[in-house]
Amino acid sequence: MPKHSTDFFQIATVNVRSIATPERLAEFETSVEKIKFDIIGLSETRMSGAGRMDLHSGYSLYYSGSDGRTSRGVGFYVPSSLNRNIKCYFHSERIIELVLTKSPRTCLRIIQVHAPHSDYEDSDYEDFLDDLATIIDSRGNKHLIVLGDFNASVGSARANERYIGPNAAESRNHRGVMLAAFCEERRLYLANTFFQKRKKSRWTWQNNALGLKKEIDYVIVQNMRGLTDVGVLVSINVGSDHRLVRCTLRLRSTRRLVRPHRGTMSINDELLISTTHELVNKMVLTGDVRKDYSSITNLINDATERASFYEPLPPRISQNTRELLRQRRQLRHGTDSRNVEYAELCKLIRRSFKEDLYRRHVEILQKAIQSCRIRLGQEELTYARRSLPPIRNTPTCFHNSSASHDPVSDAIKAVQTFYNNLYRSSYGCQKPPSGQIEVRFTPEEVGNVLRSCKTRPKPGADGVRSAVMRPISNILAEPLCQFFNSMIKEKTVPEDLAFAHTVLLYKSGDPANIANYRPISLLSTLYKVLTKLITRRLEEYACRNAILPPEQAGFRRNFSTVDHIQTITTLLEKSYEFNVSIYFMFIDFKKAFDSVELPALWDAMESFGFDQGLIKLAQLLYANGRAAARIGDDWAEFQVERGVRQGDSLSPLLFNVVLQYGLNNVPWQGRGLRLNGRLLSYLAYADDVVLIANNVTELTEMATALSDSASSIGLEINFAKTKWLHNQRGSRNSEEQIVLCGETIEKVEEFIYLGQLISCPRNPVKEIRRRIHIGRAIYFKYRTFLRAPRVAIQLKRKLVNYCILPAVLYGCETWIWTKQVAACLRTAERRLERAIIRVRLGDKVNSRSIRQRTGLKDWIHSALRRKWKYAAKLSKKSPDESWTRVATDWTPEGKRSTGRPRMRWIDELAKFKGCPGKDLAGDWTKLFDGDVKKSAELFARKARCSLCRCDKRV
Repeated sequence: MPKHSTDFFQIATVNVRSIATPERLAEFETSVEKIKFDIIGLSETRMSGAGRMDLHSGYSLYYSGSDGRTSRGVGFYVPSSLNRNIKCYFHSERIIELVLTKSPRTCLRIIQVHAPHSDYEDSDYEDFLDDLATIIDSRGNKHLIVLGDFNASVGSARANERYIGPNAAESRNHRGVMLAAFCEERRLYLANTFFQKRKKSRWTWQNNALGLKKEIDYVIVQNMRGLTDVGVLVSINVGSDHRLVRCTLRLRSTRRLVRPHRGTMSINDELLISTTHELVNKMVLTGDVRKDYSSITNLINDATERASFYEPLPPRISQNTRELLRQRRQLRHGTDSRNVEYAELCKLIRRSFKEDLYRRHVEILQKAIQSCRIRLGQEELTYARRSLPPIRNTPTCFHNSSASHDPVSDAIKAVQTFYNNLYRSSYGCQKPPSGQIEVRFTPEEVGNVLRSCKTRPKPGADGVRSAVMRPISNILAEPLCQFFNSMIKEKTVPEDLAFAHTVLLYKSGDPANIANYRPISLLSTLYKVLTKLITRRLEEYACRNAILPPEQAGFRRNFSTVDHIQTITTLLEKSYEFNVSIYFMFIDFKKAFDSVELPALWDAMESFGFDQGLIKLAQLLYANGRAAARIGDDWAEFQVERGVRQGDSLSPLLFNVVLQYGLNNVPWQGRGLRLNGRLLSYLAYADDVVLIANNVTELTEMATALSDSASSIGLEINFAKTKWLHNQRGSRNSEEQIVLCGETIEKVEEFIYLGQLISCPRNPVKEIRRRIHIGRAIYFKYRTFLRAPRVAIQLKRKLVNYCILPAVLYGCETWIWTKQVAACLRTAERRLERAIIRVRLGDKVNSRSIRQRTGLKDWIHSALRRKWKYAAKLSKKSPDESWTRVATDWTPEGKRSTGRPRMRWIDELAKFKGCPGKDLAGDWTKLFDGDVKKSAELFARKARCSLCRCDKRV
C-alpha cells in the first residue's frame, strides 16, 4: 500500500460478490493493492462462520457469516498492524462492527452492512434497520460510520429533510424512503448526498442485462465534521457488479504498516558461527541470572538475524493475469459497452487466477518434496491463518446478535475459566524446593543436547530458534553450562525461561467447546535444553533400574504401538480359537497430562529412588512456570497448579513415572490373564490403559481399584469414552454389565486402540478398508500435486512413499493375510496409480504397464516384508522384556471348536518354511534362523504370489 499523509483516514466499502474461494480472494487483493485505504468494508463475502484470518499479504480479514453455506456475509479488510487497536463485534451475517481505538479518548466505530435486496419482503428490511438501530444505540457515537450495500436508492433531499443532501444519481424508490426515514429519525447524515460528483461517477451498482445503474452503496455518519470526501473509485474493478466507495476523514491516523510474508527463512551456517563466536567473545556473564539470560538470548537472536536470509515464495499472480485485469479496467470504463466481451474477459480472469494459484501450489510442493521438507511446504501453502478460534463461554452462537457481545473477550474468559478449573489443585501452587540443589552439568552434556536439538519447533518466549543451536553448539556449550549451573545454584528462574505460550490445537467435536482443544506449550529453547539435560539423567537411571515394566510402552526406546497392538490381537486370536473367555476394558482418562498432581509426582520420583537434586530441579522449574494462550492479539493468562506440560521433553517421562506409581498401588494380585505362568493384568501406552481379566466381576474390581488409585495422583476416568469388550465365541451374555462409580460402561464389539481397529472376532478386511480410507484422505489432500501432468513421476512417487504409504500400512506387522485382504490392498494401490497418471479403468491399460510408469512400491510386498522383519525381531526378544513375545508363545488351556480354524498370524510365516502353524507352539522362533533381510524378501515374494496368483509378474 503506498505511503500517504497520516492526517487523513480513508475507509472504503464494496460488495465483492464472494471472496470465499482462494481465487476470488486473490482477485480482490490484487485489484485493491495500489489504492490508498486504511480499512475496506466488505459486503456479500459468502464466507461461513465468524472470526479473523491473517493473510500473507500483510492484511487481516474479519468476517461474519452464518454457519454452513451462505450467500451473504460481511467483513473488514485491514492492515494487520492495526489489529492490536481493533475490537470486532460479529453481530450477524448482515452486520459487523469494528471499533478502532486511536487514543485513550478517541474511538472510531465502523459498521459494515449488507441490507436485504428487493427479493425480500419489506418486513425483512424493517427488521434489518431495527437491528442496526439497536447496535448503533449500544455505544457512544461520536465517531460513527455506517457503510455498505443498503440496496436502496435514496435520491436527493426532499422538503424538511436535514440529513439527506441534494446530490444523487437517481430518484428515490420504496426502500430509499425507508432508509431516508431511518437517517432522519436517527439523525444520521447520508454522506454520499452531500458531495457533488458527476452523474457517471455516482452510481455504485449496474445491471448490464437490464441497463440499470443505481447508487445503492452509502456511507452514513453521525457527524459531517472532518469528513472531506465521499466518492466512487471508477478505476477499481474487483470483479463485481458494484463499484468501490471511499470516504476520507481528516483525522490523525494511527500509524499503519503492511508487512507481507517474506518467505522461507534460511540460515547461513558459516556466517552464524563466525557471528556467534565474535559476540560470545564480547559477552561477559555477570552472575545475575536474569541479566545473563537476557544477554544469551539477545546474543543468539542477534547472530540469527545477521545470518538469516529469506527465500521468496513463488508469486501468487502472474503478469499475464495482471494484464487481463488492466484490460478489464479499460473495457469496463471505456466508451463502448461491450457486455459480452466484458463477461468473457471476467471468466478468463477467474480461470487465470485459478491457474496461477494451481501453478504456485505445485511449484511449492515440488520444491518441498525435492528437499524432503513436506511439512515446510504445507506451511508455505497456508496463505491465511485463523487467529480467533470460535471458542465461546456461553451456549449462544459465536456471532451473537447482542451488540455487547465481544467474541475475543468471550473466548479469553472461556479459556481462563476452563484452564483455571482444570489446573486448580487442592494442594495449591507449587512452592520452590528448600535447601540447595546439588546438580551440576558439564559442557560436554550441554553440547550433546545442543547437537540433538530439533530443527522445526516454533520458538517460545525467548524468540530463539531451535534450528540455530546445532551449528553453534560448540560455541554455546560453555556459557550455557555456566548459566544453567548459576541458575541452579541461585535457585532463580527467569520469567521468560519458564513461560509457556500455550497453543490450542483443535481435536474433534464442537469447535466452540474449549474442552475439544489440546493445549500445547511453546517453551523457550533454553528451557528445552535444560529439561533435556534433566531427562537424559532421569532416563539413564530409569533404564538402569527397570522402573518402567514391559507393560508400559509409551515414549520408551525399543517399544512401539505395534507391540501392544500385536499383544492384544494375539490374545484375541488365540482365545477365540481355543474358546477361552477374555475381558478387555479400554480406559480413557480426562485430560490426563493436565491433571497430574505435582505432589504425587514428587512422591513417585522419591519412591523410585531418583536423585534428590534432579527432583528439586524439576520442582524449581514447575514452581516458576507461567502459561497463557494467545487469542487474536490478546493473552488469556491462567494459573497452573498441576499437570505436566505437553510439548516439554521432560513431560512424557514424568507422566510415565507418576502413572506407574499409581498402577503399582493397584492390588493386581491374582487378577488378570495367566500366560505361561505369568499374570498379565494390564497394558499401557502412556495414558492408554487396557485392563485384561478372565470374567466381568474381576474386570469390575480391577477398574474400581484403578479408579481409586488414579484419583490419588489426580487422574479421573472418562466413563463416557471408556469401553469394554468380551471375546467369547458363540452366544453372548447380553445381561452382563459393568458399573463404575454409578456410571454404566458401554460394551462394544470393536474398538480403535492405538490407531488400529480391535474387533471380536478379528476382521482384518474391515481394518484394511479403514486404513485405505485414511490413505485416500491424504491423497485428496495432495490431489492437486499428484494429478499435475507437469510434475515428474519421481516426485509423485516420493510423496506417496512419504505420506500415503505409511498411513495405509500402519500396523501391517500385525495383519493376518487372506486373499480378500490382499485384493483390497491391491485394488486401492492400482486405483491410486491410475489417478496419478490420469488413466481410467475403461482405457484397458494393463497393470504391468501402469506399474512400470509409476514405479511405486508394491504395497502387499512391502507389508509382508515388514511383517517378517518384525516377527524376526520379536523372536530375538526375551519373554521377560516383552509381553508380545509371551503372548505369541502362549498356548491356551482350552479346546478348539470343530471345523477348519481361522487363519492365524503365524500361519503364512510357517507356511513359507513348510511347517504347519498349529504344530509350532512355543518353538516358532526357529523360523527366523539365517539372514533376516534375504528371508524377508523371499517370504514377501512367495506369499504375494500365493495371495495374488492373477498378476505374478506385476
